[in-house]
Amino acid sequence: GQGDSDGDGIGDAEELTSLVTGQISDPSRSDTDGDGGDDFQEWVAGTDANAAASVFEVAEFLPMTNGFNLQWQVMSGREYRVFYADGNYSNATIFAEVPDPSNVVIQGGTGLYPDTNSPSSRQYRLGVRKVP
Repeated sequence: GQGDSDGDGIGDAEELTSLVTGQISDPSRSDTDGDGGDDFQEWVAGTDANAAASVFEVAEFLPMTNGFNLQWQVMSGREYRVFYADGNYSNATIFAEVPDPSNVVIQGGTGLYPDTNSPSSRQYRLGVRKVP
């Protein structure tokens, strides 16, 4: 078997040769660039494990007349889901997928989700999955 010294879900050989991730990362550090996302999470999201500025996050949260518009950078070969929870956030907050996931739109390199039913206090999370 192959080792995974940093426990990030990517074998040491793949991290050194970029067979899986498409980039070389440090097999002794689970978060090569120190941005808070481990190298495996960056591989799933399509971000660069060697660049701390390359992160998967909501880029814009824009108020609209009747709600909010979330925007984020998208990468090819990924599927995105939006989750929400109403009220104030705590570690026990349970998030559910938005009731209208067909409203998640990909335009060029941007993901968009207009939430026209948002109460005054709503939390959001983005989910990403790598697809074949």
